Amino acid sequence: MAGNMKAYVIFWEPNGSFVSPKFNSLIKRYFRDIGDSGLYANNQQYTQTDSRAPIHAKLAGTFVDASPYPSVPFLQDADIQHEIMHAMSVQGWKPGINHAFFVYTALNEFICAPSLFGGFCSAPNSHLCAYHFGFGTPDGVVLYGAMPYAGNSLTGCFRGSSVSSPNHDIDADAEINLTSHEQMELATDPEGTGWFDTTGFFNGEIGDKCAGVFGPLDATGADVYFNGHPYIVQEEWDNAVSGCVISGP
Repeated sequence: MAGNMKAYVIFWEPNGSFVSPKFNSLIKRYFRDIGDSGLYANNQQYTQTDSRAPIHAKLAGTFVDASPYPSVPFLQDADIQHEIMHAMSVQGWKPGINHAFFVYTALNEFICAPSLFGGFCSAPNSHLCAYHFGFGTPDGVVLYGAMPYAGNSLTGCFRGSSVSSPNHDIDADAEINLTSHEQMELATDPEGTGWFDTTGFFNGEIGDKCAGVFGPLDATGADVYFNGHPYIVQEEWDNAVSGCVISGP
């Protein structure tokens, strides 16, 4: 996603569903903070053939949808795609190679990945915590992150329930970590033709190579600060040092 990524956030939270108290506000804060960070700057080394690269990201819009899930407790990837199209229609959003749509679901609702990814349903049903994908429309490509609720499996999708929470909302902190992983991969490999290693784009993107690798934690439980706000997010692969970094290159 050369240049600036526009991130669109969809909170799919039917009436009666649960997300943690600061879940939405902290995710929105993350998207406002990340574009100026050293972690996002790491993406600048991953160029296109025309030498352009991801340089910035911003929060371009949010939408809260209280409509019921079409099925409980498992959503299919087609349901996520339909929800994005619904949000785009309501909000007047447009697809595009530099637009990323993130769909967040509530506690005890699970997302099943497309068959290309093995069809796994999200943790604790499998190892799947989140994924990014895309589909075509007459108006252009729609690139998105499917973001099941991290609190469904803090052990499988974070560092366990006993880890310190820098923002005093462990479900939100865990979800932000998953968001960071998917956002960096969307930036550097939006359509499976960008940057990944010889293991392939299922396991070899820059987030995959550093999944579960965090920087040293301070007393609050944070390993990094963006715009003065504490976060605990995984490191990303930096070709300049052939290793994982929290800021680079």
